[in-house]
Amino acid sequence: MYHKKPNKISSNLRWLLRAILWCLALAVFVWAIGRVSFQEVWDVVKELDLFAGAVLLVVNAVALVVFGLRWHFILRGLKFPIGVLPAAMYRLSGFGFAYFTPGPQIGGEPAQVILVEKRHGVPRDVAIASVGLDRLFDVVINLILVTLALLVGKISGVLWVVMFIVLPIIYLLSLALGFTPITLIWANDIVRSSELLAGRFCRECPRYLVLSIIVSFLSVSFMLGEYWLCVFFLGYSLSFEQVMLGFVAARASYMFFVPGALGILEAGQVLAARSMGLSSAVGFGVSMIIRSRDVLIATVGLWWGIHVLIPLKKFQPMSSTVPTSNVYRRHRKL
Repeated sequence: MYHKKPNKISSNLRWLLRAILWCLALAVFVWAIGRVSFQEVWDVVKELDLFAGAVLLVVNAVALVVFGLRWHFILRGLKFPIGVLPAAMYRLSGFGFAYFTPGPQIGGEPAQVILVEKRHGVPRDVAIASVGLDRLFDVVINLILVTLALLVGKISGVLWVVMFIVLPIIYLLSLALGFTPITLIWANDIVRSSELLAGRFCRECPRYLVLSIIVSFLSVSFMLGEYWLCVFFLGYSLSFEQVMLGFVAARASYMFFVPGALGILEAGQVLAARSMGLSSAVGFGVSMIIRSRDVLIATVGLWWGIHVLIPLKKFQPMSSTVPTSNVYRRHRKL
């Protein structure tokens, strides 16, 4: 069989771009370190005692279950329900894979698809549609938060962000009307079927759609509260505007194509703290806490995901024949 040789120029260009991104991340990290004194950072971080750590741990554990609840509702609406805890664990696994790979918090979705397909018999097109909808909710909520942060800070460029919020909403409406925009660009049977299923969810499952939206804002509330608690335990009380600014700076850092937003997170928190009138040491201390939390959660998720996926790959190899749902078969002729 003939195999097309990879384009050497494009391959070299990808490596060059990766090298540039890593160099930029390293430069930003060095800049952030240069703005703080490690003694001052330690004086800030040591305020976090065992009680504070336990509270933050409980809040994050509850938040993880809430994150899985939305995906649980989406799958129930698509007539393939799984438990809330398994959904939360699969999402945790996806986060682990995404955290340690370059990209804006993506990369763990295939693991989620495989897990629900192999362990619960969810057809692949349904699994893809459910994960896609789950991610779409994340994108919309994150962009709303960025818009609020810009409005609060009276920063120019709000209209551009609003455009990015309107686009996902238009996409949801188009799905509800029966259109498949992505299929027009990428003609693929699985993608087409997934968009049809997502559209069916928007049309026929208004209750689960509303519940998914409510859970989305609930999860954001947990994350904002966790950020406020983190800074509060360090001895500072932030206003809503300051919480929004610091939290959005942390979320935005993960949109860069650097694993774990290395360097970007630290610099963003230093800049956010200085804009709040706090010292750079506070911002760097907060970034250390966020980094420790994310590494711990991602490591657990990655370990658990690998522990579960290896037996599935060994004893239940993925067939070349794509499993499909009845909805897919019903719409194939469209």
